[in-house]
Amino acid sequence: MKIRVALYISLALIIIVLQTTLLEYLTVSGVKPNLVIIFIVCSALLNGSLEGAITGIAIGLAIDMVSGKLLGFNSLLGMYTGIAVGSLNKRIYKENVLVIMVAVFLVTII
Repeated sequence: MKIRVALYISLALIIIVLQTTLLEYLTVSGVKPNLVIIFIVCSALLNGSLEGAITGIAIGLAIDMVSGKLLGFNSLLGMYTGIAVGSLNKRIYKENVLVIMVAVFLVTII
């Protein structure tokens, strides 16, 4: 459990640094990639809605603090995303990498 928390924190820090520095200037056809949502979706798909919601709140709050925008907006958005995607946890075959990639692709399009 402690190893998973340490891994999540280190991954979240790397994602936040990449999102706020490098990916801020990278656009593909006018669209900026969002690694934070992809991280929340993968966490929720693999571990359930509770862990997805906790991950969404934590990383969303960190993004809000780093970006200087409205505090709490990204944390609520991340929490709702984690709950919604995590509710699909028991309905899909999550060991298949293709299923996770399609789910992440669908969430990033919507």
